[in-house]
Amino acid sequence: MEKSHNQLNILKKINSRLPTSLILAVIIPAAICLYLYSAHFRAAGLFHDDGIYMVNAKSFYEGTGYRIASLPDSPPQTKYPPVFPLILSLIWHINPYFPENIMLMRLFSALCAVLVLPLAWRYLRLKSSYTLLPALLFLSALAFNPYFAFFSGQVMSEVPFTLFSLASIVLFLRYERHGNKTSLYGSLLLATVAFYTRTIGIALFVSFLLWFLCQRRLKSSLWVLTFIFFTTIPWFYWAYKSAPATNSLVTAWYSSYLSWFLMTAQSISYDIPFITRHLGIIMFRTPALLCQSIGVELPSVMFAVFFWFFFLVGMLNQFRRSPSVDTFYLLITFVIVAVWSPGLDTTRFLFPALPVVLFHLMDGIMTVKEDLAALSHRFRNLVRPLWLIGVAALLAGIFVVGIPRTPGLIRGTIFNSEPLFQCMEEAGKWIDDNTKKGDVIASHLDPLVYLLSGRQAVNVAWGNYTAFLQDPEKYYNEDDIIGAFKKYRISHLLLVYIKRWNFEDGMRNKKLSEIIRKYPAAFNKCYEKRGAFTIYKVKQQYLEGRSPAVSPESRK
Repeated sequence: MEKSHNQLNILKKINSRLPTSLILAVIIPAAICLYLYSAHFRAAGLFHDDGIYMVNAKSFYEGTGYRIASLPDSPPQTKYPPVFPLILSLIWHINPYFPENIMLMRLFSALCAVLVLPLAWRYLRLKSSYTLLPALLFLSALAFNPYFAFFSGQVMSEVPFTLFSLASIVLFLRYERHGNKTSLYGSLLLATVAFYTRTIGIALFVSFLLWFLCQRRLKSSLWVLTFIFFTTIPWFYWAYKSAPATNSLVTAWYSSYLSWFLMTAQSISYDIPFITRHLGIIMFRTPALLCQSIGVELPSVMFAVFFWFFFLVGMLNQFRRSPSVDTFYLLITFVIVAVWSPGLDTTRFLFPALPVVLFHLMDGIMTVKEDLAALSHRFRNLVRPLWLIGVAALLAGIFVVGIPRTPGLIRGTIFNSEPLFQCMEEAGKWIDDNTKKGDVIASHLDPLVYLLSGRQAVNVAWGNYTAFLQDPEKYYNEDDIIGAFKKYRISHLLLVYIKRWNFEDGMRNKKLSEIIRKYPAAFNKCYEKRGAFTIYKVKQQYLEGRSPAVSPESRK
């Protein structure tokens, strides 16, 4: 009798594990193939952010500190925290040859993406007792999400940050459930790693603090606040103390994300129309996390409306039950993105919270379904069809429109990136062969110029992105650009013409071409690959005086 009882218990355990094994066995191998496809091409540095990450990693590898070695005077890096470049520097130790080591760096992102999947599954199990189908839909919507699959193959910090932040949340949820202090310490440690990967990781710390305050555990709240202070202050002190004395033409128009956050909050605090418009953009772009084709047409509007309805119901349901740390994290992330990124692509900054967004969306769907059961038969017959339409709209948007676009998004990036990268390789070889070690090159892909040629480089046409969105024609100031040529003693200018997905590049080339035509004696064409790129030698003496040195024809 006892033997048969034990066998029955074993059988129940096997049956309970079967859905997990089945889902992971089906989804993870397919996801690995997709992520390897996303990571397989040899091109990087074209986003500028990834180029800076690799430059910082090379600086760590060479032992020169946390600096932007690609810029003149190698200023300290104050914009991006150091964890991701530190990890990449290990890859430089494995293979110090660029661009041959790009594949290893891409594979690291793919590995992080694969690890996120079982972690997301664990997160779902801690938060719910969903049956096989909802769990399968949750993990599929995450694993094959266009943004997730795309960034799984990029040398960017989004996917590693997703891994660290989700691992921190999962451990904290274990602490919520079991009171295990080891889980709490592990969660705080991973939150620290996440913060030093992307500054927005501070949302994790704030969510921990809010959870303890909601639990009325004031002593623990004070302890967490002290931990937050001593954990984050080194980075903020470094950013303040080491903020480069360079202007907006070199790094960005802000020296760190903290300065950008404070400046943005101050500039929009009294601009009610701007705030309203920006919040409207966020409301419309957030559903694009799951369905990239969000637009103004009726199906997209329906998707956005049902998304927000179910998502907000899920959020409210979590607060009704006593909110967990993941709900606080999502709320704080939304607040930071709303203040921090006016005019920018908010979907990219919300993307690391994708697993948490998906859970709250599903929780809203399940909550509405349960509430329908409590309605009278008459009202249930009226409302249930609307619920079914909403669920169908979301499933169609995610699995019929959103996910099928994933291979096309990755393939389109490959077709756009590889020709541009090959073009930069050729230009970098010419610069390496025909310039001196101390020469400074002007290029909008300045980190890549440094990685490919060893020459320091400056993006002379870079500035206030919000101003660019408002009036692209007046965005680039000629005096600022000429001043940058003079200040950094720029010897050569590289203009790249290969079509890219970034409209800003075309405007930048247009302005630089106008300056070249205006001052022909200052810019001598020294190499050209038709339809790809042109390299000009810059005569500094003509740019400094301008009026006596420029020919009469050029003044017209």
